Amino acid sequence: MTKRNDLSSWQALEKHAEDIQSIHMLDLFDQDSQRFSHFSIQLDRFLFDFSKQRITSEILSSLIKLCQETGVESWRDAMFEGEAINKTGESFGAPYRFAQSK
Repeated sequence: MTKRNDLSSWQALEKHAEDIQSIHMLDLFDQDSQRFSHFSIQLDRFLFDFSKQRITSEILSSLIKLCQETGVESWRDAMFEGEAINKTGESFGAPYRFAQSK
């Protein structure tokens, strides 16, 4: 089994973290006048705004790659199907199953 920190996406994220530490948020907005639209999404009445975080397109790509490399999609699907997905038993799947049963 591969350790997360051995994955290329994880290593890329570590490098991105080092590179972005010294960059001020105002500089990120100055570099991208469409930053809000690039790093936010509205779903129904919920607005998820990541534009005020130290994130870049490269970081987002690395995060997506990390999710792919670690199988997050299959874990998410299992959780929504009500499967126990962690070693403590039913703690993740149970709330979803309860909500669906109402």
